[in-house]
Amino acid sequence: MYGVDIHDKNNTTYTLKSLGNGIYESKEISFKSSDILTVKNPTSNSGLIPASDAGKVTNITTLNEFKIGSTTSFGIIKEYSKIPSGNYIFIEITGGKVFTTYTFGSYSYLIDIAYLGYASTVGIIIGVLTIAAGALIDSPLWTRRHIN
Repeated sequence: MYGVDIHDKNNTTYTLKSLGNGIYESKEISFKSSDILTVKNPTSNSGLIPASDAGKVTNITTLNEFKIGSTTSFGIIKEYSKIPSGNYIFIEITGGKVFTTYTFGSYSYLIDIAYLGYASTVGIIIGVLTIAAGALIDSPLWTRRHIN
């Protein structure tokens, strides 16, 4: 389970800007091998493109030709990590409104935040189980069986 709101070191979430004709793109992202890009709410017609090829993307066919597959994809989140160092642009092509946002930061920083999310999830599960056990032990049925 991965339920974390991930932000970069400055707690900044970026949005895509419109280039017209349903094409949206991120700012140019300068990747190092220790960086991670997290994209929320991307459409199926989106992807990370080497910056040198971004100008060639004019439709879904050319997008699919140049895009790099995400490292991890789950739910409404795509992650790109451990890709070659260089400059990249995230591009999305859609005919509707764009809800896509992205964050960028060092891999170790974002993984630490993910562990906090895991700990929170475990804490919630333990809390629910404790409440259920308390209600069961306090029930009249439990008391009659175990006091006699």
